[in-house]
Amino acid sequence: MIGRLRGVLTEINGHCLLLDVAGVGYEVEVSASVLESKASVGEEISLSTHFVVREDVQQLFGFSDVNERELFRIFIKINGVGPKLALAIVSNISPTVLGTAVSQNDTSPLTRISGVGSKTAERLILELKSKKELLFGAVGDQAVKAARIETSDVGSEAQSALTSLGYSAFQARETIEAIIEKLSKSEREDITIQELVSSSLKSLGKRK
Repeated sequence: MIGRLRGVLTEINGHCLLLDVAGVGYEVEVSASVLESKASVGEEISLSTHFVVREDVQQLFGFSDVNERELFRIFIKINGVGPKLALAIVSNISPTVLGTAVSQNDTSPLTRISGVGSKTAERLILELKSKKELLFGAVGDQAVKAARIETSDVGSEAQSALTSLGYSAFQARETIEAIIEKLSKSEREDITIQELVSSSLKSLGKRK
């Protein structure tokens, strides 16, 4: 089992990175969080990895941290969820939103992901209920509470506005969560879509 790689990023091809580790090139399919880290060719990066071996293929999947990899491992054990779909789930729904969905038995955030039907979403929710220590350990109780705002109408509309402007779903979620965490309870209740989008754009602009 290859559980971790550290090497020089030599090529980026969509969701696949080529990592030079002591002269050996490893092709790794990575999650959106790895791509959003904006690692550049020529830089050294470290990935938590999962190695899939089948009769017809051998694949390495890379993640930004161990918690993200462990969620991926939970998903691939569920009937109907293969590595590709598991990677898509990890890439398209943040742990905070996932934690809230599990707590509220809400399958809708999962069924929005291409390839995840209602039955698969139900199995995911059921499986994750027994893995709450991992899920909540990845995000913390405070972040899970903040995620409830993200899944509200205001947060959802703000995320849609950001994605329509060309930002990825991951960027939008991450930015909105960071803003909401800094707000007081009353500010969270009163914030408008316009204010949330404006603050998000300012934050995203500072990262460029």
